[in-house]
Amino acid sequence: MFPPIEDLEERLFYYKEKIDRDLEDLEINPNFSDGVESLLRDTNTFSLIALALGMSPEKSEYKEAVPVLIAAAYKLNDVKDLDSAKAGIESLRKAFEQKSDISALQWTKVAHLVPVMKKALPSLSTEIKRLTRSERTFRRGSNPSKIIGDSAAIAAIALGCRPNVDETLAPKEADLWNLYCLQLHKASMDLNRAAHGVKSGSVSFEELSKAFDLLDSTCSSTCHEKFGGTVE
Repeated sequence: MFPPIEDLEERLFYYKEKIDRDLEDLEINPNFSDGVESLLRDTNTFSLIALALGMSPEKSEYKEAVPVLIAAAYKLNDVKDLDSAKAGIESLRKAFEQKSDISALQWTKVAHLVPVMKKALPSLSTEIKRLTRSERTFRRGSNPSKIIGDSAAIAAIALGCRPNVDETLAPKEADLWNLYCLQLHKASMDLNRAAHGVKSGSVSFEELSKAFDLLDSTCSSTCHEKFGGTVE
């Protein structure tokens, strides 16, 4: 049900670094409301990855930090200016060093849907499509690791967004929303396993391509058509 814990840990720190870069960009952007969109995209994705890491049955040295990480990342949704963004990101950095009780951790809403579904998910899918356009491209440099990480992030998004049906255009269709999220989760997990397999030599590139095609069609034919996107 979960991506390998190593994939989730890698993505957690990957998004931590992205958030740091978002702040650097925000510092030179004259329009805060425009610049903050990237920060919101990455902090909400970070929260969902942290939740998946916390809920995973595998051991991780970062599990006890998960509730604090989620709380710090969620507060960044309310930043109004550069100073509050700086303070919020500093709190997020410090949260990695804190520990808390994870016994009450559960699948509850930890992120806003719009930055994830309208910004993060399309970006991840587009990046995977670009990196899987040929076997030569896939095997170039760190591309296999990127696809492994991106597919793990999509799996975390699919699991973590299940409580967010109230933010869609079909808020009464909770069962169907849950089903579609689980279908997206399965497709992303199949892609994650295929990417690991191609990297190790146990799976063909053709199988990887088929796994991405299924992921792409799953996303397009479910959330987009039935739920009509998300409520702003």
